[in-house]
Amino acid sequence: MLEPDQNRRRNQRNLAIGLAIGAFILLIYLVTLLRVAGNIHAHATG
Repeated sequence: MLEPDQNRRRNQRNLAIGLAIGAFILLIYLVTLLRVAGNIHAHATG
């Protein structure tokens, strides 16, 4: 059984890790979206 302080610190750490993973996924999504949009524009203009 964890003490309340240990439990609070674990929850904060888990939240920080979750936010970091979410930010990384968003970054990958945006980079992919921009690359695809760039390729579509390049092919459309010839």
